[in-house]
Amino acid sequence: MYKRILFFCLLLLCIACKEEKKEASRVVCTYQGDALGVAILQTITLNAMDDELVSVSEEVAYTFDDVKRYQEDINLRKAAYQKQEKCPEELKNGKCTKNIDFTWEFKENKLSSKTVINIEKAIEDEEHLSIFEKFPKEDNYISLDKTKKALEKQAYTCKKKKK
Repeated sequence: MYKRILFFCLLLLCIACKEEKKEASRVVCTYQGDALGVAILQTITLNAMDDELVSVSEEVAYTFDDVKRYQEDINLRKAAYQKQEKCPEELKNGKCTKNIDFTWEFKENKLSSKTVINIEKAIEDEEHLSIFEKFPKEDNYISLDKTKKALEKQAYTCKKKKK
């Protein structure tokens, strides 16, 4: 009897150990444009477990050929960035999310920003971020594959990277 119980315990342990492991994946999408003396480079990094997005990082850089010409636009964007740095997104309850990190800098003729969104943690914290409305959903999660395809339709070039 003892051997049977031991056998079944080992069998259950083996079954539990064979549980499928999720595969981490990363897709990097870029967009480059140049118009009226302003070059734009945007890089979006999508991190996922299997097909479920867990975080998104977005880097945007504007390079101005003539800073004086665009000074008013630069000042407006810097003011918006300063506000966003303090509170990346205000939630319905009036508090700021803790699941978005936003940084920016302006050097010489280049204005750049970086946003990192912890999707997995925001969902756990039941934060309904506005960005969630923009992502294509697959049942109860945000799909890496569908997001990649949606970005490619918007002229982004996407490549899967080793994590």
